[in-house]
Amino acid sequence: MTHRAITLNVPEYLYHALQSAAAAHDHSLERVILDSLQTLFQPLPAYLELELLLTAMHEYTDAQLWAVVQRRTPRAASMRLRELRAQSERTRLPSPEQAELDDLIVRADRTLRMRAEALRLLTQRGHDPLNAPMPPAHAG
Repeated sequence: MTHRAITLNVPEYLYHALQSAAAAHDHSLERVILDSLQTLFQPLPAYLELELLLTAMHEYTDAQLWAVVQRRTPRAASMRLRELRAQSERTRLPSPEQAELDDLIVRADRTLRMRAEALRLLTQRGHDPLNAPMPPAHAG
């Protein structure tokens, strides 16, 4: 995988929040930022064991858990899932479309289960995610 260096200017409160998260988990600042970005933007590989993903979430910072809570299945994938489900109710899908449907179902299920685990962990850490769905941007 190719890496690219970037310079990023962040508000002071965000810098301190990232530093605090790094110190709390004994990680480098770079690792906390990379992990956070991957949590937000990296598609969930269908082949990864869900239990490994859920276990790894125990190491996530609160900010990373909030990001998982906010994660949604991409619109195009959601629309394709609905389309394939509707087709499969009318007729038997050809093998490639059935495989695509199966993969989309696995990915949607993983996203939902990860969101549920993030909510559980946030609640366990003293947050009330059902009554305060997202913390203020400056909260640490």
